[in-house]
Amino acid sequence: MEELSELKLKVLNLLKEDARRSPALLSTLLGVDEEEVKTSIAELERDHVIVKYATVVNWGKVEDEKVTALIEVQITPERGRGFEGIAERIYLFPQVKSVYLMSGHMTYWLRSKGPTSEK
Repeated sequence: MEELSELKLKVLNLLKEDARRSPALLSTLLGVDEEEVKTSIAELERDHVIVKYATVVNWGKVEDEKVTALIEVQITPERGRGFEGIAERIYLFPQVKSVYLMSGHMTYWLRSKGPTSEK
């Protein structure tokens, strides 16, 4: 693995803080020519040092914030129907996305999705 130049390290640190910074702004911040910055970024991408540009989301600002939970439910089979009737009733709840009968236990595992406890 080759050692990165000081310019490339500075470019990486600035892009880590804000990946939307333009080469023009980076060149101003670093006091170098814009073409040097563009070349450095292209080489970092080509060498897979920069793998992708990611977005940091403030999920607290998103209206549709949901949480997924795995819930264990202890059950007793119904006479004549076994576990079927209970599973059918549980699955009617809109928050329930999956129902799993666990082997060896009288237990269902439910995968549920709903609003966070912050709401």
